[in-house]
Amino acid sequence: MFRLAEEHQKKALEIISRHRLKKRCNICYDRGYIGYTPENLLIPCHKCVDNEAIMKDWKEYVADIPELREFYHEMFEEEEQEKS
Repeated sequence: MFRLAEEHQKKALEIISRHRLKKRCNICYDRGYIGYTPENLLIPCHKCVDNEAIMKDWKEYVADIPELREFYHEMFEEEEQEKS
């Protein structure tokens, strides 16, 4: 089972905090994320975070790391299909 390493999780937290739209949120209690998945992935708050910007930055980060690129291969398959 895949588990996100702590160093990548810290980067995800950094990306989420950079794209927060609101200072106060009662859903995520001002963290920017709701919780974690069993794979140790963060679940961003849908109310106070710009999810499109997060995914764009995360995709750029993942592109440079082979083991993450393998796990998130679906994100890159869409691009390859558009190019064809």
